[in-house]
Amino acid sequence: MSNFQDIATAASDGYLAVFSSISYATLPSQQSVEDYRHARGVYTQHIRAIQNISSHPLTIKSVQALTEGSKKALALLDDIEFKVQNNDLAIYEGFQYSRRAMLLAKELKAQLTGFRQEYQNALIESDEEAARFQALLQNYVIAGITLSIVMAFGLCFYFSKSIVHRLQVVKDNTMRIAAEAPLNKPISGRDEITDLDKAIRGMNSIIAETRRNERAVLENASDIICTIDSTGRFSSINPASLTIWGYPTDDLRGRRCIDVLAEDSKNTLPTNKETMAAHPNGSFENRVITRDGSYRDMLWSVQKSDDEQSLFCVVHDITERKEAERFKQQLTAVVSHDLRTPLTSMQGALTLLTMGALGELPEQAAKKVKILDAEIVRLIAITNDLLEMESLTAGKLELYMRETEVADLFERCKDSVETFAEQHGVKIKVASTDVVIVTDADRLARVVINLLGNAIKFSPPGETVSLDITTSPGQVEISVSDRGRGIPDEFHESIFERFKQVEESDSKEKGGSGLGLAICKSIIEQLGGTIGVESTFGKGSRFWFKLPNPEPSQPA
Repeated sequence: MSNFQDIATAASDGYLAVFSSISYATLPSQQSVEDYRHARGVYTQHIRAIQNISSHPLTIKSVQALTEGSKKALALLDDIEFKVQNNDLAIYEGFQYSRRAMLLAKELKAQLTGFRQEYQNALIESDEEAARFQALLQNYVIAGITLSIVMAFGLCFYFSKSIVHRLQVVKDNTMRIAAEAPLNKPISGRDEITDLDKAIRGMNSIIAETRRNERAVLENASDIICTIDSTGRFSSINPASLTIWGYPTDDLRGRRCIDVLAEDSKNTLPTNKETMAAHPNGSFENRVITRDGSYRDMLWSVQKSDDEQSLFCVVHDITERKEAERFKQQLTAVVSHDLRTPLTSMQGALTLLTMGALGELPEQAAKKVKILDAEIVRLIAITNDLLEMESLTAGKLELYMRETEVADLFERCKDSVETFAEQHGVKIKVASTDVVIVTDADRLARVVINLLGNAIKFSPPGETVSLDITTSPGQVEISVSDRGRGIPDEFHESIFERFKQVEESDSKEKGGSGLGLAICKSIIEQLGGTIGVESTFGKGSRFWFKLPNPEPSQPA
């Protein structure tokens, strides 16, 4: 308020000073003009200041009246100044202007004085209103703070309840996924919980699809797939049990597994936690009693769970394989006792006939006996091949490993086929060597003789069959080469299979059972080696096999 009083007083005094300078308009001078302009500028600033600081409703009209009066007075002064500057002011006009200006000055001063009083009253009233407003404002602030606190707690409770509820829905959905139950309705919103709910729903779709695929595999599998718990009971089993064992899944679920096992197989599956923990992973065979009372041979592949409380099993029916094995064993016995023995006896009798034990045979009869003897020899060779192949397949071959000079082995094999080679007009070339290997000499000779015999059979007369050896660190390679018809590329692998020959007519024209190379392959593999062939059809063949030959350790 003191600022306004100073401004109003200064404005009043300033206006008097303006008109005091104008009072000398009749005697104008440069100094009086400058004093006038300075006083006029100060007054104008004060009037503007009053207009700027007075906005109270009680003073607005007074300010407007003061402003209008000032405009009139200043317009009068501007007119006087213009005439003074243009030397157009007569003396009598100067006195008249001065009188009018002085009257306006007194009037404006009175207005300023009244305005100052009104403004002071307005300030007093404003202070009281300000106090009331401040008290009201304080009440509003307190009420606002209280309302904000209440709203904050309310919103916290609302959001907390909403978030907890939505999280409970998410948790319940995870439980429903585990139980394969339908999920709750989707959670609405745009926050992270909504994103989590969408992710869980996507995961549920993937899991459901995976479960459908797994269920399809289990339900359509030809093998029995089951789980055995720690008490030795079936906890789950697929529908293949009905096809193979004759039991529906409901009849087996919860039933002890030993109830379906044959008496001699009951110890193959666990019956309690102790036997479950001790049961190894892997494969084993046993027999199962089917619902109709028959027995079936089964191959079990089992894997324990991580907590060793369950066995996951895949059960394959091997009844037909077992029957084939039993039939093969019976056939082997028949071939060994009921076929080879009579053939050997017949060969002996024919030998006696040939030697003239019953007198000299007629020429025609001697030819027939010779042919018959050759056929019996061939049958005995086939029988021996069958029996040897069975022994090799069953793993019953006994090896007698000892140091063997390869040169002696080669000479022995050459002597065995020398006559056969002469009959076919084929020469045999044997490489000289001083290599010593550790092997079963008899079995290895069987392989070399077989390869030499094949090379001789398929070589044109006048050709040479070569028996060679090459060495490299840790192994030796023995090969038999010929200049025969060769072997097409598509037979390079299958030629070592049982009863496999390049042409079906070979068994009749060239002789042999079709088991020779299969026997060679089995022997070489049991000796720890590999066998193969290199051949170009029409240009001959090279059969080779490689055997390990560790270098002898040096004495310390």
